[in-house]
Amino acid sequence: MKRLFCCGCMLLLLLPFIFLSIGANAQGDTSWNKKKAEAWFKKAVWLHARTVQQPVLHYDTFGRVLDDDAADSNETKTAVNSTIELKPHSSINKEAFARQYNKDKTWWDEAFAYLKETDLTALKPGKFSIDGDNVMVTVTEGTPRLMDTTKWESHLLYSDIHYVISGKEKIGITAISSVTVAGAYNPVRDLIYYTGKGKYYLAEPGTFYVFFPQDAHRPNLQAENYTDKKIVIKVKSSGQ
Repeated sequence: MKRLFCCGCMLLLLLPFIFLSIGANAQGDTSWNKKKAEAWFKKAVWLHARTVQQPVLHYDTFGRVLDDDAADSNETKTAVNSTIELKPHSSINKEAFARQYNKDKTWWDEAFAYLKETDLTALKPGKFSIDGDNVMVTVTEGTPRLMDTTKWESHLLYSDIHYVISGKEKIGITAISSVTVAGAYNPVRDLIYYTGKGKYYLAEPGTFYVFFPQDAHRPNLQAENYTDKKIVIKVKSSGQ
């Protein structure tokens, strides 16, 4: 029994390094270095460009794709095609982003197109899919949580785009190598918790955050007395 307990403790201690190794292997493309990734990131072609083969999609206020600008049901909601000015947060891991985006370009383009072209203020809280289990959305609205009711978290199968639609919240960011595992990996929720320290930022409309498997994050934290409405878009890695 003592030997099994020790083995379990060792596994928990090693989990962050296992995740880092898996994430690195999943990315595969080693041609990206810091300098190259930063130059690619700065051009922001990944945020603004479209290709001829990629149709411009329109969505109704329920987040559904419209065909020929006609609603796909008897709802009287109209299509929207509003473009918002999006700014990536400085904390984004540019090397990880360059690898993930160029490996799964279609899914990332779908995610950013949805973020830019949907009337986010009209979306109702809930969960739905943009592209099967490859690109999924969660919309929440209410009062963010207190610090002592949350833990750091990370994901293995998905990267996250976090965007505050209205209001404000605090988001914590750190590397999983700098925090301590606080529980076993949950494969159903693609989630593992940690305890530790990191940097906190004030998340407001106009700026989006992106978290990769090697990024521990602590979102949805109260900022003064603000409530907020928020969208999280999860983008799957094809390496999984």
